[in-house]
Amino acid sequence: MLDGGRSGLNIAGRDSLKRLIEDVRSGAADFEAILVYDISRWGRFQDADESAYYEFICRERGINIHYCAEQFDNDGSLSSNVMKSIKRVMAGEYSRELSGKVSPGNVALLRLVIGRVALLAMA
Repeated sequence: MLDGGRSGLNIAGRDSLKRLIEDVRSGAADFEAILVYDISRWGRFQDADESAYYEFICRERGINIHYCAEQFDNDGSLSSNVMKSIKRVMAGEYSRELSGKVSPGNVALLRLVIGRVALLAMA
């Protein structure tokens, strides 16, 4: 499955991820492992436990999660669990910081466009 969701802030609009979790929960999953690019690909949830929950659902059903671009093995060790927790929090923080930069930028762009439209209307 390929999740083409634009926003990882919540699971809404991420139909492929929802279908994946439902297949795992229902026992319909015909695979033994899931390849995930990195920790943030589950989502940049503001509650870091949400992505941990989805991973737990898979693990509980015997489906292993492999992170392709992470520098540690997802082996259940203390160091692996600590790194995943830190990276999940970092993913949520990245979204908060990006939002803080994008929103003022959008406002500034809108003001610029409105100003130019007003000037054209007066010309």
